[in-house]
Amino acid sequence: VKKNKISDESVTISSTTTKFLAMLDTLDKWVDETEPLKTQTRYGNKAYRLWQDKVKKESKTLLTSLLPESWTETQSDPKTETTSETESKQNDTEKASKPSSSDIINGILTELDGYLLGSFGDYTRIDYGTGHELTFICFLLILVELRLFRRSDYKALVLKIFVSYIDLMRKIQTKYALEPAGTKGVWGLDDYQFLPFYFGAAQLIEHET
Repeated sequence: VKKNKISDESVTISSTTTKFLAMLDTLDKWVDETEPLKTQTRYGNKAYRLWQDKVKKESKTLLTSLLPESWTETQSDPKTETTSETESKQNDTEKASKPSSSDIINGILTELDGYLLGSFGDYTRIDYGTGHELTFICFLLILVELRLFRRSDYKALVLKIFVSYIDLMRKIQTKYALEPAGTKGVWGLDDYQFLPFYFGAAQLIEHET
């Protein structure tokens, strides 16, 4: 993202980036639909938990939407011929020793689920901080390791996806009065986020001002 603007039109938008932005739009829509509850406390509107409950309920569906169709579609075995008893036992043994494609996909979704839910704050404490922000970055990293994002997507990961995530989180922070998690007071650049400063500094490299 060095010397690149958020408004840069040269950023490559892949199909996975489009799917991810659509997922964030869905989460944003659920925030609009979940109004804060009347409360006298300064921090921690409990309506935040209602929003989190919605995310938790639909998380597997949201995550599945990020995967290629070829990963999730059911493939039937075209073979119809009969096999001998020995061959059948051998096939059964091989199947038992190897995880099925559905098992692998379920494992991927289970792993991603924890990172997705942990990216938007703590359900119990109703707070948010740089640890949750880092969890979101780890979530993106897993998608990179799965080859769903490629090197050509790196600019979009920051200038499109991360920017949209920060916009969403600031909306959640304001609407549900999330308490800063692990605040550093005057020693921290911000009580909630750190990476906007890091990426922003990279964008301003060799800036004329």
